[in-house]
Amino acid sequence: MKTLTIAGMVLFLVWLATPASAYVAEVTTSVSLAGVEDATQLKRAVQSAVDDVLKDVIAFAPTVVVLTDARTVGGRLYLRLL
Repeated sequence: MKTLTIAGMVLFLVWLATPASAYVAEVTTSVSLAGVEDATQLKRAVQSAVDDVLKDVIAFAPTVVVLTDARTVGGRLYLRLL
């Protein structure tokens, strides 16, 4: 009987729990590779592109930013951020 009461209380508490809300944004941006000559310049260009996305595109302050994909097409580097 004690186990049944505890199980009922646990089910009731789970039923009352509300899921956490989250905002997710997937953004694609690109960087020109024309003036990039070394890894330091590439890192600066990518960081600048990510900073621009955070400042101008996303309307909230994200907790985590993840680079999910990077591809070169022609003379541009395309970045997918999540």
